[in-house]
Amino acid sequence: MRKIAIITEGESEWGALPTLYQQLRDATGASFLHPILLKVQPDGPPAKIARECKTAFKLLAEKRVTLVVVVLDREERSEPAGELARQIEDAIRDACHFSFDLAVVMKDRAFENWVVADLDALRAQPSRFNVTAAVERAVSPDRADRIAALDQLKRALRGSNVTYDKRQDSKRTFEKADVLRIAANSRSFRHFLHTVGHPSYATQCQAMA
Repeated sequence: MRKIAIITEGESEWGALPTLYQQLRDATGASFLHPILLKVQPDGPPAKIARECKTAFKLLAEKRVTLVVVVLDREERSEPAGELARQIEDAIRDACHFSFDLAVVMKDRAFENWVVADLDALRAQPSRFNVTAAVERAVSPDRADRIAALDQLKRALRGSNVTYDKRQDSKRTFEKADVLRIAANSRSFRHFLHTVGHPSYATQCQAMA
């Protein structure tokens, strides 16, 4: 059985991504370790990100993982996501010694772009979110990576004095999310599913250009 580890710099991702693991296990037959939190800025120099991976890689080698996926935000960087991922992956390979497979996935542009992509998961929280026609047009079809996702999530909140909680709202939304519904509206999430071997995207390596 493949053993997959995810490394991320985001605390919201650290808490929310494991809620998708059962779907990923069912689809891929792989086991998934709880994410490792990397103390870096996602838009920092690739060499610094690579150096911070060293300790995590030693731990994961002891756990005999077969694939490590480093998941980072593209943020406001102008370089294409695929180019950034290649730069960071090359830097990691130069700085670290490891025997497992490695992939770098860039969220385009932030974790909230994945959270907003499943509108039905937001609708499943009617006391928290109101998915208006304007929000739906912004996200669907396949537009979640192109928008200011945090603004859309805040716009969908019910109540004028309510604030969006990045950690709790992302976790609650992913608990109700379906990975294929997220993928339908997010190209970068489709790339993530391809990377971990989801059969719906196993043969679709769409470079994040």
